[in-house]
Amino acid sequence: MRIFQACMLALLTACAFSLGAAEPVTIQQIVTAPDGKGIRLEVEADGALAGKVEVLTEPDRLLVKFANARLASKKMSREIGVGELQRARIAEHTDGSVWMVIDLAKPIQFNALGEQEKGFALWLEADATTRLKPKATATPKLKPSKEPTLAPTAAATSTHEPTPVAMATPTTKPTTVPTPEPTAEPSPQPTEIPIGKPKAPGQIPKISLIFFDLNVLFQGKQYDRFPCANFIYDKGDTFPLKREFVSTMVFYRGSGLFVGTLRILGPKGELLERTREPFAFNLVSDVSDYSVEIPWKIEFPSRGNYTMILTLNGQDALETKFYVGYLDDKADKK
Repeated sequence: MRIFQACMLALLTACAFSLGAAEPVTIQQIVTAPDGKGIRLEVEADGALAGKVEVLTEPDRLLVKFANARLASKKMSREIGVGELQRARIAEHTDGSVWMVIDLAKPIQFNALGEQEKGFALWLEADATTRLKPKATATPKLKPSKEPTLAPTAAATSTHEPTPVAMATPTTKPTTVPTPEPTAEPSPQPTEIPIGKPKAPGQIPKISLIFFDLNVLFQGKQYDRFPCANFIYDKGDTFPLKREFVSTMVFYRGSGLFVGTLRILGPKGELLERTREPFAFNLVSDVSDYSVEIPWKIEFPSRGNYTMILTLNGQDALETKFYVGYLDDKADKK
């Protein structure tokens, strides 16, 4: 009898421990969209997410604390720039919890919509007709290089949520001539990695692109998902080389329906791979965005420069080059 009671006690203790050790919810990205006289901000996750909202001052901010949560990437941020809303940013706190801070120009009204089936939501007061004036920044001029940049480059921020580059709002002076003066549209400037300039500015949304190499061994370390601009390997990996990686794109600052495809060209301009099915999305306003992740299984025939081309609505919108090879390739070249 005592043996039976001891076994039952051990079983109940194990069950209680299993129930108490709930798996953390993974936060994936921050999404915003117009909602009446404000903005609906959603923190998308792979499960229901409970948050506690606090109001902070000097400077004005909203703080949301998420318990039993973790981030899909180290940090996340989302520029808003509407009304008094500046940006939202998420990071892990020292106590293991995850905090989201919403930076404000001044205090606002808000409504915590709370836990959702897949995340957490807030309604934030914002005048959609009023945009915060961005600080003027000089556009860096990149000098063309004959040699590829070979060192693997980690992204500065999270790939699931890049920071858009602010655009100046054109103004038209009143004149007696009925035809307004044309204004130049600034070229898109992705912030994560230099990925080339989209063609036909003003007709397509801004685009940020980053690569993630999968299950790669580099300089004695194993990486499950390595953010990079080029694909650099140890000399133990011989060519032709079969690899798996993903390309992640975020579309923003645009509106309309779009259908896209991707293709990869080899060093000689030959077609190596393309998407089998197109992807489609709808940007309902210039404060909405859309992200897509495309998996690739490809055999690189040799070291060299490769090209990825994005086509939107039947038009080539983005062309970016990347290098595949070894770390000391540059030194080997004559």
